[in-house]
Amino acid sequence: MEFIQDLLIMDGQGKYVWFVLLVFLIVIFLNFYLPYRTIRKIQEENSQSSEE
Repeated sequence: MEFIQDLLIMDGQGKYVWFVLLVFLIVIFLNFYLPYRTIRKIQEENSQSSEE
């Protein structure tokens, strides 16, 4: 249990490290999600226009 506590606290620097890691993961998620959403939207528009 002490190992997990040491991992989270990291000699007082843990809050900064975990905050940066969280921001990093959010940015990576957005870099994958936003283009995916745009591609899906374009595909739906193209499929609707090809049906007409």
